[in-house]
Amino acid sequence: MIGLGVLVVAISVVLIRVYHHPRFKMTSWTTGTVTATTVREQRNDVERWEETVVEARFLAAGKTYEVRKTVRGRHLSRYPVGSSVRVRYYPADPALAEVE
Repeated sequence: MIGLGVLVVAISVVLIRVYHHPRFKMTSWTTGTVTATTVREQRNDVERWEETVVEARFLAAGKTYEVRKTVRGRHLSRYPVGSSVRVRYYPADPALAEVE
């Protein structure tokens, strides 16, 4: 019986953490504009790889926000400066956002 109680508490804690995770609060969408795209090389003791850093600007609640996304690999042609990207954000705090 005690084992069942512990299991219920553990599941409740996990569900609460998932519910309050910022990603699940980002329920609104808008269109942003790519303002910069750069490729940088990363390396560690085992490997070397490239990352594309995409910076975009979007408007939410009458205010302009900026968001940054890092994608593994070289994707300059996918995110050219001036192109439109979809941005998902949290309506209560639009600074919490991500490029889709």
